[in-house]
Amino acid sequence: MRYSGSPLALTVELTNETNEEIAFVERRSALFHGVRNETDDLVLIPDVDSNEDGYEFSDSCWTETIAGGGVVGNGEQQVGYLDPGETVPQPLLLLVRMDASCPESPLEAVSFATTIAVRRDADASDDADSWEEHGWEFTLFEA
Repeated sequence: MRYSGSPLALTVELTNETNEEIAFVERRSALFHGVRNETDDLVLIPDVDSNEDGYEFSDSCWTETIAGGGVVGNGEQQVGYLDPGETVPQPLLLLVRMDASCPESPLEAVSFATTIAVRRDADASDDADSWEEHGWEFTLFEA
């Protein structure tokens, strides 16, 4: 992965492969908003118009200018819902974290991981027994 030109753009997709509506939390984390890599120097931010001021090119790499890339959170978990077979795509930008250094050489592989909780009955109560935790991760390799 190189940092010239424009930020590295990618899309993650979350798909409901069941036959019933599901609920998932935390919605932003499930879509990798503000999730950092294993070495804590890179971050993913949503590639949406409201975040156009969340990054800049400096010191030979694209860096976030607002912690979390301007991902807005009010301290409350957001619940997302998916109908059977529905897919939610999330365009993301890969940036160097605001207080990290630009890499001195291209990166060979970068991994990101998060945990989401899924409830198969979207209308069930919010008690802890109705949620199942799942790991959700991917690795980027330079082509």
